[in-house]
Amino acid sequence: MNRVVWIAVLMALNWTAVTQGSRIHWGSATDVLSASEVVNSGTLIEAYNAGGTTSGSDQTVNGVLFTGTSALLSQARDQDVFSRDTGDAAYNALLNSMDTGGGTDLVSLEVGGGKLSVGTEYTIQVWWAADRSTRVVPVVVGDGESSANTVTLNSTPGQFTTGSFIADGNTQTITLESPDFGDTYLTAYQIRDRVISEVSAEVMRDHFKRQLSKFPKYSWDKVTRWAYARKGINKKWKKEEIDIMGTRCKYI
Repeated sequence: MNRVVWIAVLMALNWTAVTQGSRIHWGSATDVLSASEVVNSGTLIEAYNAGGTTSGSDQTVNGVLFTGTSALLSQARDQDVFSRDTGDAAYNALLNSMDTGGGTDLVSLEVGGGKLSVGTEYTIQVWWAADRSTRVVPVVVGDGESSANTVTLNSTPGQFTTGSFIADGNTQTITLESPDFGDTYLTAYQIRDRVISEVSAEVMRDHFKRQLSKFPKYSWDKVTRWAYARKGINKKWKKEEIDIMGTRCKYI
């Protein structure tokens, strides 16, 4: 279905925030290579560089300012944990410190800082790197859902993942887990408002089904057929049509 149709249908629903975050569609784990892999399209919501006050300080990578912090997890480690050269001093520094769970191997972290808008699609990137260790430590990154979407990042050679989600509240939950290691870890993350050309129809469909289940008077088939018919008749969505879609759909 036309992307404009999906946007209009999603706008028509009266979404409500939930305690858990939205489902995150994670990309595959990717070895860190160069600063160009730091996404800089769209609008920055927040970006944090986990660690101490030196290597964990503010770093600007590929035009993105990562604010240094020691407060994401319970303990910060300002130490030389990343040995490779990405060709960018700021990216090297970003990867050179971390926060740890302080003896907790599963942590739930609220991100977004209350600045997310319901119905808006966001890009999220998460990094975990510590290649000076003699062992490979995995961190399973999840989305806090009861049936979680996850991706595993390895400390060596240092990896990141890029995901997307549609907010259903003003924050988003991510989980960090390192099974059997007695701790968990985080190097950095950022969240960005996606530009309209990046909006994913697949992500919107998944989120629409989830939200539709909260409204028993609606029908997936009815909403789909109604939206498609209106788009076919008018070619363009008018504001007043979007405003009344929720009411009209109930009577199909």
